[in-house]
Amino acid sequence: MALPIFIVGTNRSGTTWVANILASHKRIAAIQSNTHHEFYYGVIESFYFSHVYDRYGDLSVKQNYIEFVEAIGASDYFKMAGVNKSFLYSLYPSDYATVFKKIMDRFAEKKNCDYWIEKSPSHSMLLPLITNSYPEAKIISIKRNIYDVVKSNLGLKFSYERNRFENNLYRRKNIKSAIKNYYQLNKSIKKFSKKNNHKIIFIDYTELINDYKKVLRRISSFINLPIDL
Repeated sequence: MALPIFIVGTNRSGTTWVANILASHKRIAAIQSNTHHEFYYGVIESFYFSHVYDRYGDLSVKQNYIEFVEAIGASDYFKMAGVNKSFLYSLYPSDYATVFKKIMDRFAEKKNCDYWIEKSPSHSMLLPLITNSYPEAKIISIKRNIYDVVKSNLGLKFSYERNRFENNLYRRKNIKSAIKNYYQLNKSIKKFSKKNNHKIIFIDYTELINDYKKVLRRISSFINLPIDL
């Protein structure tokens, strides 16, 4: 079985950047795409624990499991993982955490890797659930200056909705939403780290820019995997 690595942090804080760095390692598997989204490339998000986990009720109930399989079997993320519905049905009876790990372990095995990574900013709120499900998991958290995060969020939104951004009220609403999300997610990560500091490493976005090799050495030591600098 491969070692899970979860990358967390707020949207536009550098989670994709860190994930792409690690995904380039020959021993680390990651679900990636260059065409999944107009503005993104590389490692994509599963949203599994924030959007899928518990959504279909008790998976030991066959009808619930069928609904679960039909939903995730049609999603881009799991299609890119190379799983089909026959494989998912073969896992029954199972639970949410076990299904996800079997999918990712299978993907890592096919890639001849002994680590796999997942990055979804929304998982920042669910670290106790994730580490209770996978006690061996390593958590990498990256944080960026709030002003740069908000600016980057606005830039991305503007790329999508240029016309709506002429509305000052809509623009202010997006700024408030980005600020709220920033504080909520970072507060949740900090709370988790107080009792689980051995499971998590904190990366600063600016430090990664200014001293790339130093940060990678810290990550390398944390996950116990040599990384070429």
